[in-house]
Amino acid sequence: MQAFKELTPVQYDDSGVCVLTDFVFQPKETCLTVHWHDRMELLLIREGSLDFYLNEQLVGTARAGEVAIAAPRQPHAAIAGSEGVVYDAVMFEADTFLNAAPAAADFLHPLLEGRMELRPVSSSLWDASDAVIRLSEQQPMQAIGYVYQLLAAMMESCVVSIHPSGASDQRFREVVEYVNVHYTEPLTTALLSERFGYDEAYFCRRFKKATGLTVLRYIEVLRLELAKRLLLETDTEISRIAAQCGFGDVCYFSHRFHRHVGMAPSVFRRGGAARVPHE
Repeated sequence: MQAFKELTPVQYDDSGVCVLTDFVFQPKETCLTVHWHDRMELLLIREGSLDFYLNEQLVGTARAGEVAIAAPRQPHAAIAGSEGVVYDAVMFEADTFLNAAPAAADFLHPLLEGRMELRPVSSSLWDASDAVIRLSEQQPMQAIGYVYQLLAAMMESCVVSIHPSGASDQRFREVVEYVNVHYTEPLTTALLSERFGYDEAYFCRRFKKATGLTVLRYIEVLRLELAKRLLLETDTEISRIAAQCGFGDVCYFSHRFHRHVGMAPSVFRRGGAARVPHE
């Protein structure tokens, strides 16, 4: 999953929060390409609607007055609805608000460890999130109080389940690490499951549970992210980049690149990277 991690540093204000406002996207325009990060991210829909994806699955449509929720280390993406969308973003590191109070630990530890499943869209977080946006810079102490109100509302109305500690299979990390190194090679689920001694069907289920993506989609995104780097950092022909990244057909590569990034490889190379939606 490392390839999908957002690496752009975030500047937090005195309240421990980063607020970004007035994102405007046209109908069906990609707002967020698939990515994840260690922080919490909330998208407050001001106008229109936003189709919200978690682990590459459409999980809900957030409308005006609702908040889309991305928990730490959860791959997510978003596309503007049929009428377009205007939204603000609130981001914070959950462990910033972890203190000695048992109630905070009981909620934030499972959230930070990826053991908590949250409802992806909610209206119950709107008031506190909106207050954080209004107060974060001018009245940081009040904003901190509203962050705790936001977390309380999340705990009360958004928690679907909490998985027991140690539920993840540590042994499966070896599989993911292998794919992270060999993803440009001709990998298949059959070859991978045989190599690591798993039944293929079980292997596919277990891989998606571990990464949030299917095996083939995970490999494809690794390849496409490598292609993005090569397009920006080298003058290599697009057909050769496609081959270097594991794509046997340049037309198929271009199709999948456009679907992933929102523009053709040639446009991305000519400077379109500056217009890629924030990740």
